[in-house]
Amino acid sequence: MSLLWVFNDPILAIIYLILFPGFIFILILSLIFEWYKRKVIARMHSRMGPTYTGNRGMLQPFADFIKLLFKEDIRVQEADHPVIDLTLLLAPAIMITLIAIFIPWFGTPFYSFTGDVIIIYMLFSLVSTLIFLVGWSVKSPFTRIGALRLLLQVAGFDIASLLLLAVPIAETGSLSIASIAGQMPYILLQKPLYLIPHAIAFILFIVSQQAEMEEDPFDIPHAETEIVAGHVTEISGRRLAFLNFFRDLQLLFVGVFTGSIFIGVPFQGIQTPFTWIGNLLILLIEAALILFILFVIEAAAARIRISDLLEFFWHNVIPISMVIISLTLIIKGIVG
Repeated sequence: MSLLWVFNDPILAIIYLILFPGFIFILILSLIFEWYKRKVIARMHSRMGPTYTGNRGMLQPFADFIKLLFKEDIRVQEADHPVIDLTLLLAPAIMITLIAIFIPWFGTPFYSFTGDVIIIYMLFSLVSTLIFLVGWSVKSPFTRIGALRLLLQVAGFDIASLLLLAVPIAETGSLSIASIAGQMPYILLQKPLYLIPHAIAFILFIVSQQAEMEEDPFDIPHAETEIVAGHVTEISGRRLAFLNFFRDLQLLFVGVFTGSIFIGVPFQGIQTPFTWIGNLLILLIEAALILFILFVIEAAAARIRISDLLEFFWHNVIPISMVIISLTLIIKGIVG
């Protein structure tokens, strides 16, 4: 199931790819989610957060992005600048493609195929790991230590994340994000035995995504008190603007992808403007609630050591994930 038919009409194709839910929609939504993050965490810390630029400070992320675009781009001599520039352009471009094409904004994604859920997550993880090149391309102890920490962190959480993705795949019997998103609400309602392993997998997957985004308590690659800004220490000006934009896209992707896979959208088979709007609103609400949980973790937790992260995921999350998958398969054998 896909929306490739929009290419039959050039105007619809332009609207989809550029306006909604294309580049402009994703840009605006990612900046709104950044504002949401800054506002929520500020309130938890008894601060104001963004206040003055726009209504309740909603335009502050956009103002910061524009400001950085015109800031001086300071470039150190001992660095491979073409690699850094290419990485910081390629990473947001791939993220925008994943969000625009594969997320079921209307209950149905622009394009879907069997196995796409694995491909989508592997590309997301690969793009996140690309930021390693930003740090490794600069001959600085801060950036290279941060880059190595990032690789170690990926080795810690990535396998756990893929194992946890196997839970909704097993529940629905599908490797397509469109099929999983459409079936999930009805499976959880009609077969409540799935709820316990599903809830545990959902919570652990959220925690693994916190590590993917390098947020507290997993901000080890850019620990400010130890290695300045880690692998992105030497990034400034417009390159910092694109890096921050990539982080916002990560935030948006985690919210909508996790919502699609673990909660789903209810009106997939009904193609009317009302169900499209309903699915869009439901997915945005799901993303906001999921990200709120991540913000609570970030606001409340202190950074842990890289050895603690590896021990947590390899000694705890991965074994629990295997048990949950086994339990899910047993339940599937009982209830179908």
